[in-house]
Amino acid sequence: MRIAVFRTRRAFIPLGVIYALTAALLELSGLPSDILSLSVADAQRISDSVKNVKVFGPSPLTSLKEDDLLAFSLADDPSSPLSSTSASPVIRVAGANDRVVLGAYWIDFVSGFDQHDRFSQWVQSQEPGQILIRHEFWGEPLNAISLEFKDTAMLKEIVGLFPEIKLVEPVAVYSKPKTMSIFMDNIHAFMSTREKDLSNVTPHKETGVAQVHESLKLFGKGIKVGIIDSGTDYKNPALGGCFGKGCKVAYGYDFVGDDGKSPDNDPRSTCDGHGTHVSGIIAANSTYFLGVAPQSTLGSYRVFPCVGSAPNDIIIKALLRAAEDGMDVINLSLGGPGGWNQEREALVIDMLSEKLGILVVAAAGNEGDMGAFEMGSPGVSRSAISVSSNENPYSSSWYFVASNSSKVTTGLDQNQPRKIPFLGDKVMDLNTTLAQIAPGISGNVTADACKPTTKDIKGKIVLVRRGDCTFAQKLKNMMKAKATGVIIINNLVGEPATSVSKSGLKIPVRSISREDGEFLLKQMQSQSKNGGIRIADGPSPITVKNTVGGLLSNFTSLGPDSELNLKPDITAPGGNIWSTFPLSMGGFGSDSGTSMASPYIAGCAALFLQGRPKSEHNSVAFKTALQNAARPILDGNPQRFNGPASVLQQGAGLVQMMEVLTSSVSISPSYVSLNDTLHLNGRQTFTITNLGKNPVTYRVDLLSAVGLTPFERNGTVAVLPKKTFATASMKSASSVQTIRVDPGSNATLDLDFSGPKNNPLLHVLYSGFIRFRPEKLDKSTPMISVPFLGMKGDYKTVAVFDRSFGLR
Repeated sequence: MRIAVFRTRRAFIPLGVIYALTAALLELSGLPSDILSLSVADAQRISDSVKNVKVFGPSPLTSLKEDDLLAFSLADDPSSPLSSTSASPVIRVAGANDRVVLGAYWIDFVSGFDQHDRFSQWVQSQEPGQILIRHEFWGEPLNAISLEFKDTAMLKEIVGLFPEIKLVEPVAVYSKPKTMSIFMDNIHAFMSTREKDLSNVTPHKETGVAQVHESLKLFGKGIKVGIIDSGTDYKNPALGGCFGKGCKVAYGYDFVGDDGKSPDNDPRSTCDGHGTHVSGIIAANSTYFLGVAPQSTLGSYRVFPCVGSAPNDIIIKALLRAAEDGMDVINLSLGGPGGWNQEREALVIDMLSEKLGILVVAAAGNEGDMGAFEMGSPGVSRSAISVSSNENPYSSSWYFVASNSSKVTTGLDQNQPRKIPFLGDKVMDLNTTLAQIAPGISGNVTADACKPTTKDIKGKIVLVRRGDCTFAQKLKNMMKAKATGVIIINNLVGEPATSVSKSGLKIPVRSISREDGEFLLKQMQSQSKNGGIRIADGPSPITVKNTVGGLLSNFTSLGPDSELNLKPDITAPGGNIWSTFPLSMGGFGSDSGTSMASPYIAGCAALFLQGRPKSEHNSVAFKTALQNAARPILDGNPQRFNGPASVLQQGAGLVQMMEVLTSSVSISPSYVSLNDTLHLNGRQTFTITNLGKNPVTYRVDLLSAVGLTPFERNGTVAVLPKKTFATASMKSASSVQTIRVDPGSNATLDLDFSGPKNNPLLHVLYSGFIRFRPEKLDKSTPMISVPFLGMKGDYKTVAVFDRSFGLR
């Protein structure tokens, strides 16, 4: 019996558990022991039809020694649970830390099983309340049903009665995306503080969307965009103010209701702003804010309740409903652990894309602090456009000012006070003074507030530096000391920390930049003899320049997928994005996350479909156009790495919609996954197609990006992968570095790649761009950069097992 290999977030453990350990694994699997009691010598049969049943459960890692384990590759195992030809069923059991719906299971049948009525009738013949049919997905690509059991022992009977079953696994859930929000109290206060043309609050100039609006007069008219999210407050005037035929939000369905159990036909949600914010990025149309495709029509499909997660069977249901409603584009600003493009959500996306031509866009994820290989499902789908995030050059933010507490109480009548933007809680009791835990003003203080303090901070707001322990630990210690609020000073130069997690702790928290934090610490030191300093909030948001604007967001997840395929695909603005919120939350506000970058590309998809009506409308054509036109983003440390950031972070680079719609040249493939250097896809053939009226000549060269070392020397995953120089090599198979393409024709070029000289035992992920540089640069013949990715070393020597990283 073979046990599947799973990826771990923290450690890579050689696996392939030998047969003699099977019984120990099964005892911890969670299903009744009579189902799972299989021995090496004489396995207890459930029935003749399942005599070869394979059970995958939580692994007792602490009891296994490395000498007892034998690594193997899942891809090489023809009997793996991902193989559609497997003749025996596989049962997967949820571990304690798995994100699943308790008691709910998928039952997958072999391809061609058509006795759906017989199965449904058997389920209905059971005692009332024993089995609940959640959702049915008969036919390709799933041929599956999701059920909820009062007693999971019934799985034994089902597997015995239906030999056509090939897989049983829990219904997984996706957590609601976490973002950092800045809400506003009213629209008019916002408008009184900034320009009428909104040029600084949207990133449309940097992406070419502004030029598409102004020059090409494209706004997404006639294109339907489906949004699978937490619902939409369509009563916001910027989103049309109504729902149904003739409205901007013309389609939709609520699969969950506020309580998660009350579906209905109205997708409006006011308890959560995520879906409304996403909707506005795509299609808001008002004098206050303009989305990417403001004339597009929306479908809103609610899968998140007010509190809780979204099961993957409901997400699939929403995907199919959006397709049924005729959506041209579907946005998924959600995701979860996965990494394998065989996940069921990914298979459904592939089907919708390949058979119906729907363009599906998905967030890359916000696990930038978890290291490489963090691309999750459904973004790992071959057909989905996976989107990473870069920072908006400008943002709108609430702010506060500091004052000498002995002289000024409001903080608003000083001469040009320093305005300190913040993220986090708008409501904080400011009727007190500031305090600090660690002494001094240096930003290099370590372990600030990581241990309980003996300082008297009761009733005060505390300045705490970020780093060395979790936010929750710092906040818990401050709560024990009875502080009334905490202001987190970022430990990195740039913006406030955008990922402060309160972990359910009820204490107001704000996040500010390192520079502003050092300013406050200096003020506190100079005013210590005058009673200290206080802070007071400004009356309305301000527009501020983002000091890391244009760079990749530090929260954006790193690729590649679990099989070394290049992901993410493209980058769009996702840091500090202003858009719509429910009216009950003020109507407008800022959010940060790849949840914001994904709808930006979904809006671009609407512009693409409208602006190129004679082109092929499928995911391959759209991805090719996006990646060919993208602009590589530089690394955030130009003093050491004077070149592009890793392709693992940015894909092909920042979207450039004007070039997408005006270029007459395309190059395919638009990205290259080289695999590892022991199994190198070294020979790559590129096809250059010229649809223009004049011949074009391109010179080809290679630009290496920053290399990343994904693992620590002890084998654990590097939370912050070390940057390194990793220079790949490329040469033309014909020794020709230029290629000419006549109008209305295409030409091919063979290029041979070899990996860098880094130590293969470090498994460095190297990447870069193959640059096709035209002799004459203009809007119809731009420079095209094709991203590539590879690993130095042998990936198959890294076997992994992790119950937290997806069920597969």
